[in-house]
Amino acid sequence: MDKVEFGLFLARLRESQSLSQRKLAELSGVSSATISRIESGLITPNPETLVAIAPHLNIPVEDLLKAAGYMTGQIENMPPPVEPELRKLIENARRLSPKQLDALNRLIESISSKE
Repeated sequence: MDKVEFGLFLARLRESQSLSQRKLAELSGVSSATISRIESGLITPNPETLVAIAPHLNIPVEDLLKAAGYMTGQIENMPPPVEPELRKLIENARRLSPKQLDALNRLIESISSKE
């Protein structure tokens, strides 16, 4: 799993616990900027960060370490890999301004609601 896939994995875990990045930061003692950079695929978290956030995501720390590439073995509840088309969309979206991202989200919602 690369940095982008791990970031998406972490974001899904956090959202499944109904936590904002700020709340996870508060609970774990990890800065919200670090969590944001991990979820954006900009950095790979260090093991200490994973140990700090795992209890708040309701996942064994070993699974986070495996997902980030620090350990080998089977990961419980592993999400499917990110498709190449979605990865390209994410990489392109990183270059957009907040206003452009909002417009893109509205466009995607409009298209998907018509299906």
